[in-house]
Amino acid sequence: MKIHPIHRSELIQFVEKNNLENAFVQDSFLTQPGIEIHGIFAKDGQQKGFFFTESLLRMKFLKSLATPRNMPNCQLTYVCSAKNPAKKNSELKNVMEAISHYVESLGNSIVSVSFPETWIDFQPFVWNKFKVTTRYTYQLDLSISEEELLVNLTSERRKNITKAQNDQLTTKEIEPNTVMLEMILSTFKRQNIPVNRHIVQKILFESKKENLLATMTYDTENRPLACNFCLTDARKATYLFGGYATEHKHEGAGALALWRSIQLAKKRRVAIFDFEGSMIPQIEKYFRGFGGELVPFYQVTKSSYLVEVLLKTKERTRF
Repeated sequence: MKIHPIHRSELIQFVEKNNLENAFVQDSFLTQPGIEIHGIFAKDGQQKGFFFTESLLRMKFLKSLATPRNMPNCQLTYVCSAKNPAKKNSELKNVMEAISHYVESLGNSIVSVSFPETWIDFQPFVWNKFKVTTRYTYQLDLSISEEELLVNLTSERRKNITKAQNDQLTTKEIEPNTVMLEMILSTFKRQNIPVNRHIVQKILFESKKENLLATMTYDTENRPLACNFCLTDARKATYLFGGYATEHKHEGAGALALWRSIQLAKKRRVAIFDFEGSMIPQIEKYFRGFGGELVPFYQVTKSSYLVEVLLKTKERTRF
C-alpha cells in the first residue's frame, strides 16, 4: 500500500467513480492555503482512498501537520475490497499502518490529526510511537420523529425554544450573506477564538448550494439575532459556525436557529446531525442540551519532548 499527494482532479475522479458523498470535497475547502490531499493506493496502483491535512507553522518556525481548519477531522475515506471480517480488519489495519509511516516520513516537528469516528483501530499509530487521544462530539440520530427529538431536549433548551416562539421570533433558511459573516466573526472575536476572515468568507460564499444549510433568527422588527451554518451531504449535517448579535439579544434566539437547522436536516433525510466542536467546555454544555449521543473519535499526535516543552511554555498547550 502506498500513499502520496494527489491533485484535486484526481480526488474528484475517485469520488465520482465510487459514488461517494462528502460535503468537504469541494473547492471552498480544498483550495484553502496549506491544504494537502493524500491518495491511498493498492499495490497494483489502484486508488483506494484519501485523506486531508493542513501544513502550517507553529511559533513561526515549527513545521506542523494538522487537521484542516474548519473540518472536524481529516475525512479519511477508504473503499475496502475485503468482505471476510478477518480480512477486512487486516486491510483496514494496513491502511492505518501505511498512514502512520507516511505521516512520520513527511518530517514535521508536530503532528496533530483527528480521524472520523468510524475509524477505531489505531494500534499501528501506537506501535509507531504516536500518542492516541480520545476526543468527543455529540451526534443526533435523525431517523427518530421530530416529536422524539423535541422530547429528548433538556428542559432548559425546550424553554429557550418555547420562549423564542412565544415572543414571536422567527427563523428562516437563508443563503449566507454579509450579515451572517459579520455575526459569526464578531462572535469568534468575543470568545477570543482566532479565525481567518478570508477562510470563513470562502466557506460561506463559495461552498456548493446543495451542501449549505444556513438559518437566521429574527425578532418581530425583522432584526437578525442569531445564526447557524452547517454543511450537509447524504449521511451527515455538520455544524460549523454560529453567531449572535449583541445589540438586540434574546436568550432563545440561538437555540431556535439551531433547532430549525436540525429540522431542516431531517427534512432533507440526512441520517446524522453532528455538533462539531463539542470539546470546548462551554460549547459542550450547550450542545449537550439538544439530546445527542456522545460519540468518541481519535486524534494522533507526535513531536519531540523538547518541542512539547516549548509549546507548553510559549503557547500553554501541547499540540
